[in-house]
Amino acid sequence: MNQDLANKFENYILCARSIVVCVHKSPDPDAVGSLVAMQRFYDNHFAKKHDAEIHYIIPDELPDHLQWMIEGERDKYLIDDDFQKGGERIFNDAELIVCMDLADSARIAMYGPLFDKSDAVKVNIDHHPQICDDFDFVVRDMSVSSTSELLFTLLSLISVDSIDSCIANALYAGILGDTGSFSYSCDKPSTYYVVAELLTLGAEVEKIHELLFNNYPYARTQLLGYVLDKKLKLVKVNNEMVSYYTLSVSELEEYHYKPGYLENVINYALNIKGVKVAASFVQRNNNLIRISLRSKGKIRINEFASNYFNGGGHPNASGATVYDKSLEECVDIYLKNIQEVF
Repeated sequence: MNQDLANKFENYILCARSIVVCVHKSPDPDAVGSLVAMQRFYDNHFAKKHDAEIHYIIPDELPDHLQWMIEGERDKYLIDDDFQKGGERIFNDAELIVCMDLADSARIAMYGPLFDKSDAVKVNIDHHPQICDDFDFVVRDMSVSSTSELLFTLLSLISVDSIDSCIANALYAGILGDTGSFSYSCDKPSTYYVVAELLTLGAEVEKIHELLFNNYPYARTQLLGYVLDKKLKLVKVNNEMVSYYTLSVSELEEYHYKPGYLENVINYALNIKGVKVAASFVQRNNNLIRISLRSKGKIRINEFASNYFNGGGHPNASGATVYDKSLEECVDIYLKNIQEVF
């Protein structure tokens, strides 16, 4: 990251009369934190010298425990079903599309085809290793903890005076979420320098931790108990321990599943002594299975996700979506091939 890169990004914003800023489907704290920070920064900094139509897009409804992040400003975002309120026109008119915390158009769900055919300048701000070739300008650093950390550096170079406590809270939430409360992807001093800056700017660290990790409904706790008691399996593969759990559509329905209920649950499968790799296989409908993979240390689970499930992500935290296999088939592939990562 350098001043020249920040200046170019600022110029893209100032030259566009119609802007779309979007994050990925199944939004997590990093995605939402980045988007909220960008929205607030635009209002604080760019709106003073720039008049543009700007839309902030979240392809799915926010989980209950993330609703606080847009509290009081819900009308500033197009979320999930709001797509029907002019999504096609918004993308057709856009002169600039900024995608944050996502690497390709498939991650913005129903907006993907609109992104693909748009003639707008396309900007990517991300920390993931994989990226498509459709972007005209890329701000990417795989060494940072999160898109929120990367965005803080970018916005600071543009105008640190425009970063208020609301932006600091949003970005801190993103960093906290993408590091599992500083338990992974956080071994660089730069992450802690950014956090220190955010505290100086007003981030409420204890409050944010409470809202992110101690703010789940009772039904989610019941589902967690069921996973840990009945579904979590430990298997020895080539003298190494791996774990996994599966959940079917009927099991999700029994526990009144809502988006966000399984966030961080896989970490319970990974934090067992001796376990090096953990996986979850969750059937969202009869044709779709969502896979999450986690690993410890230098075990690169993203390569395994890519090779066997056409997925990807970070070296220690990856995922995939499978449409043509059963839960049993996915587990079988996992157990038969996971020894390759050791």
